[in-house]
Amino acid sequence: MPAGPSTYDRACEERDDRGASDGNAGCARAARRRRAAGRREVVSGSTLPEPFEAQDVLRDGRRTLILSGDLDIASASALKEMLLDISRDGTTAITLDLRGLTFMDSTGLFMILFAKELADTNGFDLSLIPGSPKIQRIFELTALLDLLPFEAGEATAGQDYRATELG
Repeated sequence: MPAGPSTYDRACEERDDRGASDGNAGCARAARRRRAAGRREVVSGSTLPEPFEAQDVLRDGRRTLILSGDLDIASASALKEMLLDISRDGTTAITLDLRGLTFMDSTGLFMILFAKELADTNGFDLSLIPGSPKIQRIFELTALLDLLPFEAGEATAGQDYRATELG
């Protein structure tokens, strides 16, 4: 845990509060240290990732993987192994339900693309149930929203994942 501000730092803060700016390099360094310490506190105060889970549901000959938690570099291998196992068992259709995902990084995105490639290579159907707007934004920013087989219907009713303007 970072120590409190030094006497010098407090003096610089008081000078900043009074609006004094004489170009004192020492105070500028102290301000940079304060800002850096603030960033460390934000990082150290971050929440832990939610554990990734994939529930495999078989219904009417169709496999649905209900994904939840964080799909990232730490969890992608679990999904990859599950997809490979399913592709070997003669499954004809897979749905990836993304509604339970709370986070997805580029490795998670790669796993979705891997699922598409696996489906194309092995001749089974793949469909995706859209995730939260935060998850769908990743597909939008990477120009994959229209290239992947997202299902329309109840999961997307009344929701438009395309941003009207970037901000």
